[in-house]
Amino acid sequence: MLPFQSYSLPLLAVLLLGSAAGSKFGQTLRSGSTSNFYPFGPSAGDRANPKVDDGGSGQLSVSLPAGFRYFGSVYHNFWVNNNGLVSFRGQVSQFTPSPFPIQSFPTVAVFWGDVDNRHAGEVYWRQTTSDQSLISRVSQDILRNYPDIPSFQARWVLVTTYYDVTYFGGSPTTNRQSFQAVLATDRTYSFAIFKYGDIVWTTGTASEGDRETGLGGIPAQAGFNAGDGTNYYTVPGSRSAEIVQIETRTNVGQPGTFMFRIDPFTIIPLGNVMSIYLFVLAKLHFVA
Repeated sequence: MLPFQSYSLPLLAVLLLGSAAGSKFGQTLRSGSTSNFYPFGPSAGDRANPKVDDGGSGQLSVSLPAGFRYFGSVYHNFWVNNNGLVSFRGQVSQFTPSPFPIQSFPTVAVFWGDVDNRHAGEVYWRQTTSDQSLISRVSQDILRNYPDIPSFQARWVLVTTYYDVTYFGGSPTTNRQSFQAVLATDRTYSFAIFKYGDIVWTTGTASEGDRETGLGGIPAQAGFNAGDGTNYYTVPGSRSAEIVQIETRTNVGQPGTFMFRIDPFTIIPLGNVMSIYLFVLAKLHFVA
């Protein structure tokens, strides 16, 4: 085999893409790496949602008296829904994602798809105003990417983690994956952080997906919906086959991680959503 430095950039891109494709298909994958996730699970103090198809946590109260500012409004209640989203005006049981904007419910969708935690996986969540280790880590991550808001110090953090979950129509032996959404506010500014392990399915069978692979049909959607029928932001690749590669993309320079400011009427994403392959090629070109 040729040494690494002997490959041309176009050939290296093909090899990298081929390697990624091989990691997605031809094998049953479990959860993927969660090493870049914020701490989660029972050991971190999380609660687990009921194992109910299209279910959720039920109504929860924001433990910060000032509430959570989102799309210019303040909310004091929220729901952690099993199908990959947090909502603010009621539970969302819809399993096939409608294209944003939607006139009905404000939502933060890290991976709105037909999760079925009855067969495999857990939906965890916790909110805190006192876990200084978590609050400090989240605040530092936000400040690193938003240096124009140097005064930001989170007062409330919500961590939702979908761990090792499969899709509706799947089974305990079908592909599983993990993803995480973190919301944080200092009472004025609000942020969302999305993190993804290896994404290997996108669609449940009730959304016309393939029973064996969890692909096809109407794929999952990631983004933000104000609920007013006008204001929204959709992460590129949503509701398309491209969403299966979301863990190779980023807007903060860390593949599989995205960050957004979400308190104003217009969602403010950082940078551009890009592929890790472009990142690798750019670094190689710089070294050359």
